[in-house]
Amino acid sequence: MNLNVQRSALAATLVLAVGVGAGCGSSSSETKIKDAAFIGKCVDATKKQLVGVAKTKITDAQLRQACVCAQKKLISQGYGDKGIHANIGDISRQDGANCARQVLTGQ
Repeated sequence: MNLNVQRSALAATLVLAVGVGAGCGSSSSETKIKDAAFIGKCVDATKKQLVGVAKTKITDAQLRQACVCAQKKLISQGYGDKGIHANIGDISRQDGANCARQVLTGQ
């Protein structure tokens, strides 16, 4: 499978996994980006979005690495206290793409 296809698939689904629904609010009981539960929810949501060859070629370990990477990037930018459905789309799309690139290319 072409690495660009893998990278694109993971980057696109990380955006969804990070939970960036436009206009979605966050409640006080919602999982926050800084919470340990974020990683599991990110991996689960991403796995559900993978299709075709990406579904069989991208490993659980890669998904976990990408989710941890995205979490760290979002926390470092001050979004740790945001709920996973906070509207931070452009930021998480960029971070998701960067994390996918790092995980899939080893950079």
